[in-house]
Amino acid sequence: MSSLKGFEAVSLTRKTGKAVMTVTPDSIRLNKSAVEELNFPEYIVFLINPDTQQFAVMRAKESDEDSMPLGVRPSYTASAHIDNPIVVTAVLKYFDLPSTDNEEEIPRASMRGVLSPKGDALIFDAHEADIRVTRKRGRKPHTAEAADVNGGQDGWNHATK
Repeated sequence: MSSLKGFEAVSLTRKTGKAVMTVTPDSIRLNKSAVEELNFPEYIVFLINPDTQQFAVMRAKESDEDSMPLGVRPSYTASAHIDNPIVVTAVLKYFDLPSTDNEEEIPRASMRGVLSPKGDALIFDAHEADIRVTRKRGRKPHTAEAADVNGGQDGWNHATK
């Protein structure tokens, strides 16, 4: 077996999704794959390594020091938001998010996570963050211009209620 030195067995139980953490000025979001990689924890501890500028999200028990509820249930749409202002402020120090005057735009930093060797934490590196401004999702406010999809060609007044 010396010819196989350094090889590791492929884990058949490990999730194959792409764990992503997204940081905005108001919250931190863990996508569905990140929550799955941590096996849908009820509580987490958020750790920061200031020397390497890395973040770790670790499964925890309610009784663990600095644990916080994650509030997710196993489902097909389970992502998690961390809205704790202390955690968000501590993480934002590591990013120079662009400012925007447009209320429809949100600055964000997103980065892929790597599962720790023990499998109990996801590690994210601030140096590898993709920083950009994105548009808000969801319904847009109603405007006459948006309602008139054909530029008035049909003779209808689409701005009326």
